[in-house]
Amino acid sequence: MPCYQVNTIKVEFNMKHFSLLEKAVQSLKWKIRAMHNGFAVWDEIGKALFTVINGETTVRESDKFRVNALKCAYSKEAIKYAAQKAGWVKQQKGDKTSYVKKQF
Repeated sequence: MPCYQVNTIKVEFNMKHFSLLEKAVQSLKWKIRAMHNGFAVWDEIGKALFTVINGETTVRESDKFRVNALKCAYSKEAIKYAAQKAGWVKQQKGDKTSYVKKQF
């Protein structure tokens, strides 16, 4: 019987734009590589963080903060993209708060 246990979680990715995903990864100072049916992500020192295949990944429970960080960074990039497309400007109000306003 093993004397240790590794808990894993399964996470779904619903990211539509790979270019926004690349920007999100770069904002975290990570690296990304596209694959046939997904992508792989490494940290700044070259350690593999996780691989997403067909929109899903399985990571250690202790590493889920990295997946959440990528999802947050992607959301910020998506908001910025949508705002620019509609002629709005995204401004950061705090560490976790931003708002968009119409440019005149």
